[in-house]
Amino acid sequence: MFEPRVPTCSHFYKYSTADHLERLRHVLLKHEIYFPSHPQLNDPRDGWAALKQLPVEDVTRFVVNDFIRRHAAADLAWLAHEVAVITYNTRRFGAATILQKMEILLRQESERNRIYSLSMARESAYMWKEYGGNHTGYCLEFANEGLFRHALEVHYDDDVAALDVNNPHNFFMYRKTTRWQDEQEARLVMFPRGGPVFFEMFKNGEHPFVSFAPTLLRRVILGKRMTMSNRDQIRGWAAERDCPVLIAESEVDRQAVVSESSAAAT
Repeated sequence: MFEPRVPTCSHFYKYSTADHLERLRHVLLKHEIYFPSHPQLNDPRDGWAALKQLPVEDVTRFVVNDFIRRHAAADLAWLAHEVAVITYNTRRFGAATILQKMEILLRQESERNRIYSLSMARESAYMWKEYGGNHTGYCLEFANEGLFRHALEVHYDDDVAALDVNNPHNFFMYRKTTRWQDEQEARLVMFPRGGPVFFEMFKNGEHPFVSFAPTLLRRVILGKRMTMSNRDQIRGWAAERDCPVLIAESEVDRQAVVSESSAAAT
């Protein structure tokens, strides 16, 4: 079974535009990052699992076992009756129909998942262009420690396997097609029923903002084409922090940025 890898990089990078610069103030001064819900991702297909088509016997076994698990303390005679009804209806409607309904329920349940996407690519021209406002935005550099040690690498594969209900797992959240491989993504995924890791991150309950240790933010990297007013604003916020953070200039070749801009204008 596929399992995502633990990143070995020393730092993660979050590329952002300057369109909503006030959000950076929250990161710098409140030491919190926003975890989008599953439906808010850029790719509407990202992380949604298609269920593997199975024989009706396998689907029946899953539905029956799940029902018994949820009603383990029930009267045995009642359980036997309900299992018989489930078995009859599963065969009556067919495996494909039951799986389709289960897929809808799985998607509804997954809407509560929250995902924070990071890149393992330091100073990526691709990421600056696609996510950093074409070099007008900024990039946050986080140490691979503390909260971020829970991140796992995304695996890129055009043959994304369907989920077998009799061998369930959450790893489909870490699979994307090769169209996105230049992102070199690692992600933090918050499952409302995710056990100890979830409760460690969401200490104050299910909430989109998650705190991180201020020292984990090592640098704010400014894009080569960021406006002077935005640069001044970011430096001003950084000066208000009790924990200093380095404000750095992007190392992406300035001439390449100029050439890219000129090509777009012609």
